[in-house]
Amino acid sequence: MDGGGARYAMVIHRENGLPYMDRIFISGGDDRNPIHCMGQRNKQGGFTLVELLVVLVLMALALGLAFQSIGKTSDVKQAKIFAGELTNLLRKARASAVNTGGPFDVRISLPERLCRMEEVELDIPEPLRVEVRRIRFEENGDAVIRFHPDGGSSGGEILVYGPDGFVTGIRVDLFTGAIQKARETDDSLG
Repeated sequence: MDGGGARYAMVIHRENGLPYMDRIFISGGDDRNPIHCMGQRNKQGGFTLVELLVVLVLMALALGLAFQSIGKTSDVKQAKIFAGELTNLLRKARASAVNTGGPFDVRISLPERLCRMEEVELDIPEPLRVEVRRIRFEENGDAVIRFHPDGGSSGGEILVYGPDGFVTGIRVDLFTGAIQKARETDDSLG
């Protein structure tokens, strides 16, 4: 403070990256309610390094969870696509048996991870696991579902599992040869 009641404050600021100190005149205020310039927060805004690090950590966690979810979703989707393709192969075999008047077989080779009907082959995708029930096996180890000209079949169930467990299943009716997908959560088709 200078004499005569005039009030001044020293302010440090930066220009072109260099610190400068200025003496500024303050009007107003009295001895009971002085105006303080020092200690005011920088008005430029922005974030501290700690705040930025917290945001980056939270974003990394969110992305990690999102990618895990996407991975699981893609395995389930892949299992459903495979089950749909296998269902189409079974329906084609049934229609061929009825239309030609002769039996048609769909073979499932679990060791080779392959489903086939004559020249048509369908690979079992790697993360998936297939289990067969009530299906007869031949000497070479292939599971075989046979469709007869009258529309019937040898019947059976095919269950499709993803890395996290059961995804879907297919049931082939013994008497009618009808092919239907199982409920998504029912791995006990029979």
